[in-house]
Amino acid sequence: MYCLKVQSACHTCWAAAMVRGSVLVLLIAQRAFGLELLENPGFESPDLSGNWGGWGFNLVSITDDVHGGTHAVKVSGRTQSYQGPGQDVPIQPGGRYAYTSSVKQLNDHPGTLFQTIKITIAYTWADDGKTEYYSIARHPFVQSANGWFNLDGDFTAPVRNTSKAHLYFQGPDPGIDFIVDDASLQTVDEDMSWKAEVDARIQKIRKNNINVQVTHSSSFNPADIEIKIDNKRHLFGFGSVINEDYITSDDYKEYQNFVYTMFNWVTAGSFKWKYNRGTKDKPDYKFATDAVKVLKQRGMKVRGHNMFWGVPGHSPSWVEALNGTMLKTAIAERVKYMTGITKGQLGHWDVNNELLHGQLYEEKTGDAQYSEKIYDMVHKADPVPKLFLNDYEVVAVGAVTDAYVAQAKEFKKANVGLGGLGLQSHFRDYTPPDPTLLKRRLDNLGSVGLPLWITEMDLVHHDENVRADWYDWALRTYFSHPAVEGVIFWGFWDHQMKSPYAALINGYNFFVNAAGQRYFDLVKKEWSTHVAKNLSDGSTFSVNGFHGDYDIVVNYKGKPVMYQEFHLGKADATLNLDISGDGHQVTLPTTIDPFVHVTHAIQVSHNNEHIVGHMSSDANNTDIQCVTRWSAVSDVGDDKPTYAYCERDEVMTGCSGYHQDGEWYRDGEEIEVKNGRVACKAVNGWRSKEGLQAVARCCKTKNIKCTYRGAGPSAKSVDARVETTCLNSEIATGCTAWTWDSEMIGSFPSDNQKGCVASNEGTTVGTWSYAACCAAPKLSCKTLVSTPSSLQKGGKASVACDAGTVLFGCSVRADFGKSAGAYIGGTQAKGEWCTAMNGEDKFTGEQGVLAVATCCSLDGHGGTIIG
Repeated sequence: MYCLKVQSACHTCWAAAMVRGSVLVLLIAQRAFGLELLENPGFESPDLSGNWGGWGFNLVSITDDVHGGTHAVKVSGRTQSYQGPGQDVPIQPGGRYAYTSSVKQLNDHPGTLFQTIKITIAYTWADDGKTEYYSIARHPFVQSANGWFNLDGDFTAPVRNTSKAHLYFQGPDPGIDFIVDDASLQTVDEDMSWKAEVDARIQKIRKNNINVQVTHSSSFNPADIEIKIDNKRHLFGFGSVINEDYITSDDYKEYQNFVYTMFNWVTAGSFKWKYNRGTKDKPDYKFATDAVKVLKQRGMKVRGHNMFWGVPGHSPSWVEALNGTMLKTAIAERVKYMTGITKGQLGHWDVNNELLHGQLYEEKTGDAQYSEKIYDMVHKADPVPKLFLNDYEVVAVGAVTDAYVAQAKEFKKANVGLGGLGLQSHFRDYTPPDPTLLKRRLDNLGSVGLPLWITEMDLVHHDENVRADWYDWALRTYFSHPAVEGVIFWGFWDHQMKSPYAALINGYNFFVNAAGQRYFDLVKKEWSTHVAKNLSDGSTFSVNGFHGDYDIVVNYKGKPVMYQEFHLGKADATLNLDISGDGHQVTLPTTIDPFVHVTHAIQVSHNNEHIVGHMSSDANNTDIQCVTRWSAVSDVGDDKPTYAYCERDEVMTGCSGYHQDGEWYRDGEEIEVKNGRVACKAVNGWRSKEGLQAVARCCKTKNIKCTYRGAGPSAKSVDARVETTCLNSEIATGCTAWTWDSEMIGSFPSDNQKGCVASNEGTTVGTWSYAACCAAPKLSCKTLVSTPSSLQKGGKASVACDAGTVLFGCSVRADFGKSAGAYIGGTQAKGEWCTAMNGEDKFTGEQGVLAVATCCSLDGHGGTIIG
């Protein structure tokens, strides 16, 4: 409860709280009837005690500027962006709600065009007491000149018990004052018959009749003629974002086969300004345009994503430093260049991505309608592709649905070439799609009168069967809506997605999980037409088929004697077949079987082998004494390093790194000379949430010397290897690997300890190999390999050296990628082991990570690789 400046005394708060408790009980009891959940929703009671409150700002009831009724509230004196009036609300886990209010901004900040005002619910979880914040309504592009506007949203509450749910206004800059009126929060009844309704709509809007008329010569017996009608490609768009490098690489034939089998549209997502692989003055998008050409040759239609992205941080830094005329010039030059390299190739363009969530170009140019001008420029430069707005929280979440409708209507009114609305459809993790609310939002978005495309759909659940059901609900709802023309997944393969728990396909063996199988069943079976008719039943018949392209095959006595293609659009069509000739068998087009495993050659190189540095020990002990030395924890973030060093009488015989939070977002380890000392350097990755540590293995014995060597990069192909060779009598005692982007299999000693091999995983960059090559009198070593870890993230694999040998090096080998690294545990006196950790869940047909230990002695106990 809050006692505000407008309230006379705190005893008033206490009394109101008693009344409020009674009201809440009544509201919860009546909630099933859709009654109001807010207290004093329209602010008609000037006594705000016990209902609306807040802290650190002024909240007063007013009558001179209202939207409805006789009272509203004015919010002023704010010193933080998160400040605004709010109240606790009786939200139920999994409940379905609609929120609305009217808001008026009273002042602007000089030099800032727009403000954003939003409604947030702070959920405090009953199980752990932590609080999370969910945006339920959001309105950008706010100026005082707008006057009153609606701030609306609908949402499904998380399926998790709360101790408190607090709804409140927030968003505009400190010092921005505003008025609120006509607030309302109501339950929304579930449409219990939604599935029957969507299935009926699908049958009505996605199908038409094919009226088949067959004539044949007298030499053909009708009883031996079979007509097969097979829907091979939908008119409706089913697609996915793709990795352009995978489309043009021979290493990814299985990936390509799934793309061509599962989809008819794709999104090429590497046209972003920051993805330029050239220079500012000489851009290079050849990797994207080459992929588009290949895709079009295979009959695919392509969305370009994206030409501009006005959310701060998503344009090159040199662009974000520009203002006014210079920025306008850079934008105009990019429009000219991008339309020049893509003209005639793309079906859609996402022109300025997520405009509701960032207005960088407007703020920088001082032009509130500058994005409209960008669309007009693109449309005039290339009038062929449909130009799209593309934003999130508009359909999977309803926080900005109304704002998106308003924005789209403004663009449509401006006549700048807007051809469709992109609805990203990123569902919140572990939150099921809600067909009732999805339908409400789609109806609202459809009121604009432009085609709707689901452009970036994904959802997350670790149980693939639950995931299958949730994708089913979303796909049925989208496919059944007359305004929706296509659904594009934001990836389908776990190796290219933000979470493997969103995928349809898992692993390098391309295992189709339950969600993928459900997709196949819907698109290739339930929503696809496959009919075989024998002419003994007559030469005229009708087929009610799904819209799209068809293969027509005429079989005579079981052999194909005729083939042709046919298209069924959004109207009934007639197919005339004239069967003549002598019944000679024809050759049918070949088809792709995506389930056939495709192998590729593994490339091994010795690129750029070089010496990094040297170390020698001045110790006098004749036995081997080793310790493990850990670095400090690195910073979080891409390329953040940390270093581990050996003492001056030691040599570094091995180097590894370890992400203690169990994540695989690590770029690996390098051996380098820093400040005149050889160091084991571990490097964090760009998606890291925690730091990592470097693990140096430091040993000493009389007359031991080590040379540190490196090589790389490997080729960019899958499983490509780069080998670093130890020379003369040196033995590879420790191996490590490093890459730019975390995608690697790891490192391991080559045969007979004569070097180290690092193995690549992806195609973006290669991998580098590093070896500690050591020599001492009578030194011999062997490699021991553990059994695999479990498939689960966090699974560990360990291996210990045999009696009489000492652990010199420890590394991880992850043939299916994504390891959290390796470290040495225990002590030499009590026993040591090399442990590797799995950094991500693996799936059917894959294997966990392996721990690779190099075990050495001074009395001939070395040998070949074991394990």
